[in-house]
Amino acid sequence: IMVFDTIGVTAVCPRSETCLISEESMNMLFDRFKKVFIWYDTDNVGMERAKIIYDKYKERGLITIVHDSNLGKDTSDIVKTHGINKLKELCKRSEIL
Repeated sequence: IMVFDTIGVTAVCPRSETCLISEESMNMLFDRFKKVFIWYDTDNVGMERAKIIYDKYKERGLITIVHDSNLGKDTSDIVKTHGINKLKELCKRSEIL
């Protein structure tokens, strides 16, 4: 959340990737935003959970972002290793920015 906040992207997250986001929360996100993205870690748990959520909400237009695992496990790793501009580039490519 903090990483996305630094580049001006509104973001939310569950307590952990093993917790599924409630249907009520997802509905609020779809009502509030034109586009809703999910960007979980590139480890097995993150990829598995992202697929579960995507499969449930793809008909509503949910977009899944998957970055190259060589960049790092998550967005904070991307910033730590490659700098904030790399994250901005990925966000622009994915039409988040």
